[in-house]
Amino acid sequence: MAVDPGTQTLVLASRERTWRVNIEAMKGTNCVVAAFREGIKTAPDGSVVSQEIAPSTSRDLSAVAARSDTVAGKTYTAAEITGPIAVIADVWRGEDLAVKAAPAA
Repeated sequence: MAVDPGTQTLVLASRERTWRVNIEAMKGTNCVVAAFREGIKTAPDGSVVSQEIAPSTSRDLSAVAARSDTVAGKTYTAAEITGPIAVIADVWRGEDLAVKAAPAA
């Protein structure tokens, strides 16, 4: 037997956010940028009440490479964003290789 302590009504804020971005650049194919999204419901105090998977979105880089979008007052093209990420990934790989090659202490 269960006891019903009563109910409470809360107004929840709903929003959607990106939680993961993939840049898929397989050799010989068009680069694809995919953003995976989730829906969030928060209580008035800001605490997360629920999280759900939301529809993902993606674009072929060739279709949006030259398109300009403004973020926080700065305008970028998709090519200006993905290019530096690839360079940084190369730097990280070099760091990984250096750690692997370093003699054990």
